[in-house]
Amino acid sequence: MIQNIRHSNIHAGILFEYIRYLYKSGKAFEEMLPILLKSNDFDLKGLRIKDEREFSKLFLNLVLKYQSGVKALREDTPKTTEIVLAVIQWNKNYTNDTIVVCEQKAILDTIKKALTTDDWYYREKAINILNYMVCHENIPEDFLDIYFNHLDQLRSTTINRWFLKYNPNVFTENIDKIIECMFMFTGYDLMKFLKKYEHNGLVQNIVRLCLQKLKNSEGDNYHEIANLLAFLMPRTEFLKLLDEYVPSIDKLNITESTEEEKNILKIQIALANSVRFSSYNMDALPILLKYCKGDCLQPALHSLYKCFSKTPENNLRPLMNVLLNKSVSFRKHTIFLAAMAFPIKINEDLCNKMISDKNESIQKHLFTSSYKYF
Repeated sequence: MIQNIRHSNIHAGILFEYIRYLYKSGKAFEEMLPILLKSNDFDLKGLRIKDEREFSKLFLNLVLKYQSGVKALREDTPKTTEIVLAVIQWNKNYTNDTIVVCEQKAILDTIKKALTTDDWYYREKAINILNYMVCHENIPEDFLDIYFNHLDQLRSTTINRWFLKYNPNVFTENIDKIIECMFMFTGYDLMKFLKKYEHNGLVQNIVRLCLQKLKNSEGDNYHEIANLLAFLMPRTEFLKLLDEYVPSIDKLNITESTEEEKNILKIQIALANSVRFSSYNMDALPILLKYCKGDCLQPALHSLYKCFSKTPENNLRPLMNVLLNKSVSFRKHTIFLAAMAFPIKINEDLCNKMISDKNESIQKHLFTSSYKYF
């Protein structure tokens, strides 16, 4: 009988029902499992394994046993991930009668490969498995290495929250990899998440390391470091850092300057550009205006427009005279900033003041700006 079944192309659903029949009849059925697992149409989601609790658990345990015992089967990533997810669903349904996933060493190797695959679909399934193992089982150390080495692709709010709540030391031990992930564009959500857990000291450690990297000119990640500091630093400390690096000269002579002076300029440019990522736009505005000159003007403008849009009108009015006394290249932006923040009457008064400016470039810019905005 078994030989006939092995060489027949029987539908997996029919084969499963035959296995159930053998179980109910008290007959041996284990040798049927490899045949079922090798079926092209084998799909646990389509099988009725929830009907009988005792049979279902035995069936899942045997499926795990044979899937992990046969190399060709356990290296079948789609089937292996579906089987493990079915076991996890069983564990969620029967919390007092669970099947331990982490004990299946051979299958875990396939899950590791799925975590690092380029196939997004199976990587997402593997992340769901990892979520469960982190939160409910003693996860092997090598899984943690995979997670933090590929944090930009694998980061999970569930896993991060669990570690920060129950085992923050794991994050502390991998702080360099966390910082590296937050340097990437995709790491912005991780920054927002970590800021909610400032009480455990991790954010303070990240800030300390970033300040060290910034001041020691380690690498070329000035912009990434500055953006991270702008987002995570407390208000007083960030404003103090901004004030510390206010440019003392307009233009740096690159050919005659030292490496230290060049690095300081890179830091100044990065900080000027980073203010837009801070939540202290209104408080940072007076200091930011000191950056709006020479080499730092262009990077500072991105932050300046953001600060103007986030600052109440009454706080901006005293700054208008400061703007009008800036360089020609900066005064051109004054009309745009004013149009963005003030009502028409104030903009008309500003235009009347700027009409007396004899600079031809300012007059041309005033005309085109007025035409565009009014």
